[in-house]
Amino acid sequence: MIVAPERVSTKLILLVDDDPVLLQALPEALRLRMEEVNVETCDSAERALQRITEVDYEAIVTDIKMPGTDGLALLAQIKALRPDTPTLLITGHGEHDLAVQALRGGAYDFIQKPIDREYFVASLIRAMQARQYKRQLDDQQHTLERHASDLERTIQERTRELQFLADASRILTASLDSEATLKSIARLAVPRLADMCMTFLAESDGQVRRVEVVHSDPAKEQRLRKLLERYPFNAVVSEPTATVLRTGQALLVPEISEEWARGLGPHTEELSVARTLGSVSLIIVPLVARGRTLGVIAFLTAESNRQYTRDDLALVEELARRAALAIDNARLYEQERRIAETLQRSLLPQRLPPIPGLASAARYLAASPEAVGGDWYDLFVLPRGTVGLVMGDVAGRGVRVAALMAELRSALRAYAVEGYSPAEVVQRLAMLIEPGEMATLVYLIFDPATQTVRFTNAGHPPPLAVAPDGRAAYLEGGAPPLGALRMPSYHEQSAQLWPGSTLLLYTDGLCIAPPPQIPMRIWTSWWTACWAR
Repeated sequence: MIVAPERVSTKLILLVDDDPVLLQALPEALRLRMEEVNVETCDSAERALQRITEVDYEAIVTDIKMPGTDGLALLAQIKALRPDTPTLLITGHGEHDLAVQALRGGAYDFIQKPIDREYFVASLIRAMQARQYKRQLDDQQHTLERHASDLERTIQERTRELQFLADASRILTASLDSEATLKSIARLAVPRLADMCMTFLAESDGQVRRVEVVHSDPAKEQRLRKLLERYPFNAVVSEPTATVLRTGQALLVPEISEEWARGLGPHTEELSVARTLGSVSLIIVPLVARGRTLGVIAFLTAESNRQYTRDDLALVEELARRAALAIDNARLYEQERRIAETLQRSLLPQRLPPIPGLASAARYLAASPEAVGGDWYDLFVLPRGTVGLVMGDVAGRGVRVAALMAELRSALRAYAVEGYSPAEVVQRLAMLIEPGEMATLVYLIFDPATQTVRFTNAGHPPPLAVAPDGRAAYLEGGAPPLGALRMPSYHEQSAQLWPGSTLLLYTDGLCIAPPPQIPMRIWTSWWTACWAR
């Protein structure tokens, strides 16, 4: 195999001297000792300057003493025009002062007459190599600076992205309302990610509902809302949002061109919006959790003229992933809350049983729709004409808490009907509590004939007895909650009530946020007893 020799680029050198002998001899010496060299000659500094402005030479060789502009003046102008071009100055024998001036003026080297051709060629080669190395070093320096600038810009962009995702995470964890979450995300995205943002949720019946529309310009936002009112989302097939909903795949349109818009069809919501508001770029991402598409978020640019890239798509996909997880968790929480609420309310007495000589009333008020927990109460008739009363509170919320509440309620009734004392009932209930579970309760047996009450309190707020004249007293005496100790011991207490007294059983929510529906007489007595403790 024949390998062609590597081509060496021609080196262009300028020789400036008023001596015609040197102008002929030196180029010949250079051509004999150097490969691929081309030497141009000038017999004056003025002609040389004209050539230097037009040609970038590898090196320049000039005599110091010439008529008109001398070599030192030429050197100064070379440094102004071509600062990186090495210049060698030729001096006469013994002209050391001129040589020193030349070096101080930026000359690479000085060559004394008579010229030693070997030294001259070696110095010229070193000068050209130095220039080549300097240029390579400058190129590398520029490359490093460019890479450093790119890296700094990338770090700044990633920092902004991480800060955006951190802000989004705070929003996503602040609420269990999926609609409120999507509205907040849209407000966060504009103008940091988009000039316009629209969010949609897929309903269980297959319908798609627009949740929020945000624009960086409030006036255009109002215009956008009015425009979208003319396009019911489910009235026609709305592309490309419907495609993203159907496929669960994100869509990136770096530039919304007329050709792309026409391909969507004449009845497309996004086409009308994009044309009306002058949109430039578009990203639509699905909200996917556990394999189901819960909705989509559309990001559009307009006034900023920003064109979305794959990096932008990666960022909004991460945002959508977090948002979908938050929405899915919110829906699961709401589903569990409804189940727990249904279970809890099904276990609470719909109405208290009528008991001769005893007026009873109960009220269950959740602090908020989310506060479905383990609060429960019961009232039932026992053998021998006594009445059982219970108020309990299982720690926590959700279906698990409601299930434990149901278990405790059923077990308490069963033990009570069998005739166990309050302490024995509570002792047996403590054995049902698993590690990590906890509940408080107070169980009382009221005897209407003697107006006495026997009770055991397991960490619950004490019942309040209010006499007809307003005197009030707590039924003191208690023990740790169920589940607080491995081997608890519970004891029975008793109290004598005044005829016509009111006995108030309550949970700790009354102490934290007392509702206004409590009768004023009971409320006043409760506070009086609190201050007297």
